[in-house]
Amino acid sequence: MISFAAQIISIIFHPAVISVATPIVLMFFVEREVPYSIFWFFYPLVFVGIVILFTYIGVKTKLFSDFDVTKRSERKPLYFFVIVVSILYISLLFFFHGPKSLMVLGVGVLLGAIIFEMVNKKLKASIHVAAVSAILCVLALLYGGLFLFLPLLIPVIAWSRIHMKRHTFSEAVVGGSVGVGITIIIYLVVE
Repeated sequence: MISFAAQIISIIFHPAVISVATPIVLMFFVEREVPYSIFWFFYPLVFVGIVILFTYIGVKTKLFSDFDVTKRSERKPLYFFVIVVSILYISLLFFFHGPKSLMVLGVGVLLGAIIFEMVNKKLKASIHVAAVSAILCVLALLYGGLFLFLPLLIPVIAWSRIHMKRHTFSEAVVGGSVGVGITIIIYLVVE
């Protein structure tokens, strides 16, 4: 039962799921202009889809052993691809005068991919924990109140990744630290 709970938590808080949920939060709760938000909501989803497709093809061609890209040695091409896609995302967003919130998101993803690439030389930091940490901290910073308690869920996601033997305690802590750190730095710069 505990293993099943860990698997469910890992699926619900998978970076692909978080990547789809984040534009919803940004476009409908930050921008607050419905037609504008609906139009721009789909923009990041195209890029998320490209990364998901790359990962899927990577699994099918045996570049990656699984959809979580569990092996540290396999992550280099994923990070490189995310960096390239993030630069394209930011460039096109800038060219088309897209929303500031989506630009901030793109910069956060780019910084995260660069940092994870550097950290990956020593250990396989948890992208699951980083993605969840980032979005929960964004919600806490933007809305306060009860949202301030959301970061308390971070250890639950870390536990699920450790319990499933996908990460060590250190890898989960580093992932969470990167997610929280990037979020706070960007928040301080933007605000």
